[in-house]
Amino acid sequence: MYTAAIVLHSVLRWVVIVLGVLAVARAWSGRSSGRPWTAADAAPGRFYTVALDVQLLVGLLLYFVFSHILSIASADWGRAMGNAAIRYWVVEHLASMVAAIALAHVGTVRVRKAATDAARFTQATTFYGLSLLLILIASPWPGLPYGRALLRLW
Repeated sequence: MYTAAIVLHSVLRWVVIVLGVLAVARAWSGRSSGRPWTAADAAPGRFYTVALDVQLLVGLLLYFVFSHILSIASADWGRAMGNAAIRYWVVEHLASMVAAIALAHVGTVRVRKAATDAARFTQATTFYGLSLLLILIASPWPGLPYGRALLRLW
């Protein structure tokens, strides 16, 4: 099950990134052009947020059920926090991704409650953009000490 979950998490990473780029691009173009907000403008942000939620569920399964990293860290937290790779997986990756998901959800609510179309585009650009930036910064890119392959397929 670990292998299936890690492959799914790896594939979903790209789904999330593509949807995040689409949500930000759509919001940015609407903000720049001054056009009215439509359902087509709301959809990419909504899909981005749903994809993030699914990614979180898979990530939590990996974290709490399938991965051994948490049990290694909990055996000696002080030593684990001194190891950059273990600290990344146990604390930094989880905290950053939860923060990114929170930003996307806040953005979705603020877009829905915005009084004007211009405000909707601004809120979407800001919150989806910050969320996506945090995801890009906190992803385990190849070449980093804790890096992973760009796409894991068994």
